[in-house]
Amino acid sequence: MAPKRSSLGKAMLGSAASSAGFTLLTFISGVVIARLLGVEGRGQYGALQYWGQLMMMLGTFSLYQGATVTIRQEGREARPLLPTLLLCGAGLMIPTVIAVVLGQKVGLIAPEGVPGDLVIGYILAMCAIAYLSRSFVALESAQLNFGTINTERLIAPTAAMLLLIPMALTTEMTLALVLLAFILGKLPVLAVRSWRYRRELRPRFDADFARKAGTLGLKFHAAQALTLISQQIDRLILVAIWPAERLGFYFVAFSAAGAGYSMVSQAVSITLLPTLAGSPPEERRDRFERLFRYTLIAAGGFAAAIIVVAPLLIPLVFGEAFRPAVAYTQGLALALAFLPLRTIVLEANRAVAKGRPGVEMAVAALAVFLVIFGATEFAEPWQLFVAIGASHIAAIAAGLRHPQMAGEFRPAHGLIPRPADAVFLVREVRRHLPL
Repeated sequence: MAPKRSSLGKAMLGSAASSAGFTLLTFISGVVIARLLGVEGRGQYGALQYWGQLMMMLGTFSLYQGATVTIRQEGREARPLLPTLLLCGAGLMIPTVIAVVLGQKVGLIAPEGVPGDLVIGYILAMCAIAYLSRSFVALESAQLNFGTINTERLIAPTAAMLLLIPMALTTEMTLALVLLAFILGKLPVLAVRSWRYRRELRPRFDADFARKAGTLGLKFHAAQALTLISQQIDRLILVAIWPAERLGFYFVAFSAAGAGYSMVSQAVSITLLPTLAGSPPEERRDRFERLFRYTLIAAGGFAAAIIVVAPLLIPLVFGEAFRPAVAYTQGLALALAFLPLRTIVLEANRAVAKGRPGVEMAVAALAVFLVIFGATEFAEPWQLFVAIGASHIAAIAAGLRHPQMAGEFRPAHGLIPRPADAVFLVREVRRHLPL
């Protein structure tokens, strides 16, 4: 039986609602951290978070995306495969430990003013928890169980805040205590999932599934790694060349400007890959085109809203010390507006098991960004924002070429929003509001 026309939009909006809560909680925690640690401390925290997330994403070798697509395409029962994914995750920790320790010792992963033991311990703890959690998420995504994912992903930031606030009231806060609160905040989610799947936690290993998921994951991973680096090349360069104070302004601006785009991108990432992977060609094309138009409207709305409210929001919420971050926030609002569209194009290509388009997207984005960096060295912030926006546009153009040639994306249908799209989005948003 074919799904209803609005099912993808509803799934996206359901995940967007969860992402909105997650983004709001993350934003609030960012405000608290900025207030507690000051400009330099916020820069150190942002640099550590960046390195942790980068190592976490690179270290999975896209195993979990490969697992989701394999389960969906073969119609396999998902739950019995959990032990296999958990054992694979344990194996992934070996190269992760080596990479993190070596990176810190040679000075590559060395945020200014942060002890080396804290760097290594925090990043490895992040990766270990993430590998375990993503084993559960891969199964739930394959079952299109987005409700569970959407609910439980709100628990971690809430738990972290419940720990952070009383800690701040009773002791002098340090970077190490803030990092500890966020690590502990992730454990309740892991505990809930472990209890839910307790009957599947048996020592068994499906070598055939692991081989297929790993092979497909590696096929995705070149694109995944290049995409990750190309999407975060700004932070990769900035944590190396900017002092902690200037990084503090940038990370505050990024958390403010990226809030709406993060919400849309996360919703797309959660719903699009498993949904399109099991769809027939014409239905997949229709969903892809509609979601591209929906996201184009949403991203434009977020950009306008952020530009208007930034001059009031940044000094009021973060404090006068962060007023220079206003201009950064407005510039990033425009530059990041193309990020959700880039996510859609990447996931649409992955859904048909194509890895090459992702590689081409990342290479195009990196080339454009590095050319602008080489010409300007980002002497002025606006040069950085131009580089970010231009790199996303280059990636979208490169990625759309493949579905367009295959007849799975029609520019006249996908690139131009229609009045009916705006009406649909408004109606669905109202339906999901708790009124």
